[in-house]
Amino acid sequence: MLEELERDIGEDIYVCSLSDKEDDLSQWRGYSIGGIGYSIGFDGKILENISNKQTMNSKGPKILAPFELKKCLYSNEPSAESQIEYLILGIDQFINNNPRCNEATIKAFVRKEAGSIVTFLKHQKFAAEQEWRLASIGKINENSDKLEFREGKSMMVPFFEFSFMDRKEVIKEICYARKGRLPVNLLCSQTGC
Repeated sequence: MLEELERDIGEDIYVCSLSDKEDDLSQWRGYSIGGIGYSIGFDGKILENISNKQTMNSKGPKILAPFELKKCLYSNEPSAESQIEYLILGIDQFINNNPRCNEATIKAFVRKEAGSIVTFLKHQKFAAEQEWRLASIGKINENSDKLEFREGKSMMVPFFEFSFMDRKEVIKEICYARKGRLPVNLLCSQTGC
């Protein structure tokens, strides 16, 4: 079963990382180039609503799982052993709550839970980031023309575009570098976006 899990969720987790922190120096240092970049503030409720309605099938490659917007969980022990223990407890609880479930149902539950644990659990040392993740966990059709690639630090990174479904109000503000916040309407009037 572990080999099946590795095959099923090993490559097909797509994540966008977000933070509760609006304008944090450590985030600028860690994720911008020389302190130059953009920070985009989203309306969390609208973003969650969009993510709940959208799957990669909406305007992208075929996938079995929808998007989830969840706050990361932080633990002093996010080791493989503690993750497996957490997963086993979840399986036991699932089987106890669903005594008539079959092997296929249990495997589907395990795939989803294992993907969720891997995606949303981080070590306590990163708790200051106050990270949220918008993630889709499942299988995609690798031949899809919607799957794109961008340059990463050491390799090509697969990605696809997340649709905001024409909900422009999801973006509350855009902060450029460390120079201050600009309301979206002002930034767009200046740049023509």
